[in-house]
Amino acid sequence: MNHRIADFDIQLISDGLFEPSIDALVHPDAETLASARKDWGSDKLRMNINVMLLRRGSQLTLIDAGLGEAWDHRFGQGAFGRLRTHLRSQGIAPGEIGTIYLTHIHSDHAFGLFDGEEPYFPNATVHAPEGDISHYTDQAILRQMPAAKREPFEIAARLLRVYGDRVRTIAAGKVEAGIEAVALPGHSPGHTGYLIGRKVLTMGDTVHVPEMQIGDPRIGLRYDHDVEQARATRIDILNRAERNGWLLNGAHMDGINRLHRDNGRLAYSETRDRNLN
Repeated sequence: MNHRIADFDIQLISDGLFEPSIDALVHPDAETLASARKDWGSDKLRMNINVMLLRRGSQLTLIDAGLGEAWDHRFGQGAFGRLRTHLRSQGIAPGEIGTIYLTHIHSDHAFGLFDGEEPYFPNATVHAPEGDISHYTDQAILRQMPAAKREPFEIAARLLRVYGDRVRTIAAGKVEAGIEAVALPGHSPGHTGYLIGRKVLTMGDTVHVPEMQIGDPRIGLRYDHDVEQARATRIDILNRAERNGWLLNGAHMDGINRLHRDNGRLAYSETRDRNLN
């Protein structure tokens, strides 16, 4: 469903469905964790990889860029990278995307920027959180990282190499008219959400499994750079969203959703309203 907020048309696009093991879940209380895993009823989690397309007049903006063809060798061609197919189906050429805001520099958000060693979006300016750029380009930190945790460093280097002076770093605050960057650290050092029209917060990977984490934000995933900081951020931003009446979306939270209370616990429901003003 497409939505309208302020002077933006919002379209949510799935780049593909990722189903990691339920063993990725973490919780400070072992008993609660075991109960959550049992209640889920499957040994796999379900996570759409969502990208947001914003249209304002002739200006086209993406929040995150999906995977492109990066995981074809693991999951087969077409399992991911569906953003590209979707844009083509709408007659949108890669060169028409003028701005890309990254929530963070992880594979399922940033690999879609690349066509080998060329930019897939040749005219786009890419805005990346300064905390991620600073951390993932620090060679002293890289030397201490095991091989399994080096991918974001490789993505950051590739981003700067491929997009060059069209990479901009951003901090919390207004990034353009109608869009505000919101610091959401923990999942990555500079993890960032974007508040659109002062009402719709797209919050990256603050929440991976909303069916569990909205009601119990202490549930996290081992993918978080700093599990405790990510948990504190999640609790804080959900409280802020409820207090401010923000609508929520995420890289792994489908739709645009309203928060409400159900027996004292936070819950959510997808809005079917096209006009969100």
